[in-house]
Amino acid sequence: MLVSSLLVMLLLQVGLATEAPMQGEKLEKRLEAKVEEYTLSEDSFLQALTRVATEFELPMGIEWVKAPETVRKVQFSWQDATVHEILQSLVKSQQGYGLEIRNAVVHVFPRNATLDPRSFLNLPIDKFEVENDYVQFASRRLQNQLRRVVAPPLPAKPGSGDAGSWATGMGDRKVTFKLENVTVRDVLDKLSLAADFKFWVVTYPEKATLTARGFYRTLSLYTGLVPDEDQPVWHLLQWGYDPVLKDFRPDWKSRTATSSKEQRRVQPR
Repeated sequence: MLVSSLLVMLLLQVGLATEAPMQGEKLEKRLEAKVEEYTLSEDSFLQALTRVATEFELPMGIEWVKAPETVRKVQFSWQDATVHEILQSLVKSQQGYGLEIRNAVVHVFPRNATLDPRSFLNLPIDKFEVENDYVQFASRRLQNQLRRVVAPPLPAKPGSGDAGSWATGMGDRKVTFKLENVTVRDVLDKLSLAADFKFWVVTYPEKATLTARGFYRTLSLYTGLVPDEDQPVWHLLQWGYDPVLKDFRPDWKSRTATSSKEQRRVQPR
């Protein structure tokens, strides 16, 4: 059974993208890198995670509960530790959280989240295809697709319709890929790796509540509570971006960047 599970995971990683093995090897090297001395001091668990992701260039998917325990100050120091060991001890400092490497992405999540049928992230996706489109547009299309499952809209009034617009911006680019027989979590991994949105965040309220279809409600990092007709919500973000302060942090600088272009990614707007 264990061998079969490992084989399925490997096949899925290869199927997500032709460059997945290379991305996985790069991530593995970064996680195994030895750090002589590292000090981490941030105002919340989420900020601590995104700072580590930025400074060691780790693609990351974060599922977290916005609760008093996760918005307290985080302060640690390490000596002669690998990046993986730093991450492990940071995650262990929060009761009930786990760490997993999958799809060339570091995943941090409440334990059992990957098995919970009430999480929209575990919904199966038969096929998701993007053809020469911006990642943010593809992300919105996925969101609209999920809304019909997670919290179907009320019947429209005669003569009414949906209207709106959204924009792409820094870090986005047009991409082409096709995924089959994956989960929503896998699609978010691919979207975050396809452009410069190197980490994604899903936020849950301290007190879990369910939509009419029985899925956990999510929060927006920007507006907080989100009505059911806009569920679920996630954010694709760049390295260097502070999801709490809602801006780029000049003090979060990549330790592995090798080009001026990579260095510019973590400069303030």
